[in-house]
Amino acid sequence: MKLSSYILTRNSERYLSEILERLSRVADEVVIVDSGSTDATLDIAARYPLVHVEQRDFDNFRAQRDYAASVCSHNAVFYVDSDELPDDELLDSLRQVKEQYNELGTTAFSITRDWYILGKPVHAIYPIVSPDHDIRLFDRRYASFGSGSSLVHETLSGYSQRLPLAGRLMHRTFHSKEEMRHKVDHYTDLSAQDLLRKKGNISRLKALVDPPAAFIKWYLLKRSFLDGRVGLTCGLYAYRYTKLRYRKALRLQHQR
Repeated sequence: MKLSSYILTRNSERYLSEILERLSRVADEVVIVDSGSTDATLDIAARYPLVHVEQRDFDNFRAQRDYAASVCSHNAVFYVDSDELPDDELLDSLRQVKEQYNELGTTAFSITRDWYILGKPVHAIYPIVSPDHDIRLFDRRYASFGSGSSLVHETLSGYSQRLPLAGRLMHRTFHSKEEMRHKVDHYTDLSAQDLLRKKGNISRLKALVDPPAAFIKWYLLKRSFLDGRVGLTCGLYAYRYTKLRYRKALRLQHQR
């Protein structure tokens, strides 16, 4: 079995060399789908013969991921984000899958992922607890991020069974509070569309109640309070994300 890997990038120079060095030890090709990088991302990608770069304007994560899988050369697809680093045990697990199976069939494989916020390991960051177990290896003939998936925090579907892979991904994101503010604004543009599509009608009462409820849930119940100042920042992120999501959904509802 040959293995394709892909990464979605935009100004992703920070960890890209490190990630590509590791992927080159197991993948038969790496596809980078870039949405307009202006830093050294494309220069770094050009150093690696196994890397193929595609340019696509970003509309949402679901469409971007399905496009990336569609331009891979092989049916077995392993993907990482541009701030995620696979450890040696995970690379060994991927080699074993390549050696033991000619076809993945409808099986998908999940990977344990540890989250680091502002350089610190955390228990949770809305809407994910850490560690989480995300599907990252699948057969593109059967599984996809189809129309039932959200536009952000997207979900793979179409596989018949899910098996764990040994090893871990280190997800290092939100390197500054400014970056957190930028991303919460970007993510909630998409999340508001998802909310309106699922709910149909947005309650103004829920728009008032849900943000403080989100803070309580993610700061207290999900144990972010154990993470000190970073945990408080994560709790406030859940509050701001939920508040802004409802605000944008109500605006879209009014426009319709």
